Amino acid sequence: MIDFFKIVLHQKYYDLLLNNPLLEFNYLEVSVNTSEIKKNYLVARHNGLTFELYESKIIIIKGSFHYLFNNGLHNYNDFKLKDFKEVVMTFIDNYNINPTECTLNQLEVGLNLKHQYNTNKILRHAFFHKGSEFSRVKTKTEGNYYLAEHYNYYWFKLYNKRVQFNNEFDLTNEIIRLELKFYSRKLVNDFNIKTLNDLLNFDFNLFKKELLNQWEKVLFFDYTINHPSLSLNNYRDKNYWIDLKENTSRSNYNNHRNKLDNLTKNYSNNIKKEFSNLIEQKAIQLIG
Repeated sequence: MIDFFKIVLHQKYYDLLLNNPLLEFNYLEVSVNTSEIKKNYLVARHNGLTFELYESKIIIIKGSFHYLFNNGLHNYNDFKLKDFKEVVMTFIDNYNINPTECTLNQLEVGLNLKHQYNTNKILRHAFFHKGSEFSRVKTKTEGNYYLAEHYNYYWFKLYNKRVQFNNEFDLTNEIIRLELKFYSRKLVNDFNIKTLNDLLNFDFNLFKKELLNQWEKVLFFDYTINHPSLSLNNYRDKNYWIDLKENTSRSNYNNHRNKLDNLTKNYSNNIKKEFSNLIEQKAIQLIG
């Protein structure tokens, strides 16, 4: 359930990490913006984690607890709450870190869902999350994913997990990943999570509730709708919804959104509801 994280660590750990036998640091030089200014910092990588030590004594650790659990190889399998707590203990022991001094700057929470539909087709029919349009992003590591950003507060991401790892593990099931990335402001304001220790003591049922809530806010066209309504020709077109949102009133947009919801509820497989049930079931399985 927990995946990527970014931690800012107290400067007192600078020498402890630098001398840790598990970590081999090298200098990395990067350009800052387009100027000639160079920024030097030490970087080490271990089991899917990256450690960055800056001259200012700022320390950043980022990576995936899920990857760490699998020795840095992958994150396609189930990652239960007990697994998360186990791997955090390994993290603490390996690097001699106090979790109360690990300030969480970013955190990803997500689920891998096996389902009966074509994942890529599902992704193409997810149009908006709240007021933000899903944009298609290409990456080398995750293939194409669909991302809705909400400033520096949080974002919601959907992608085809089977495509990401099929060449390595010959996966047979359709797997979609739903993922929320929280920035520190949302973690503190909505969940009162400031440190890794707070996360260890957090009620993960609240993450389940958040995933369900955010999935419910997705504008999704259910292509299994079987009804003679002429409006469906418009509703299946993402550009139609963009035009409604940008050039008509909110009440008109909501009227069509409600009409689509009624058609989905009464004349389709209701894929969105089916996925809500899968989120509920998978989260319960992982939380235990």
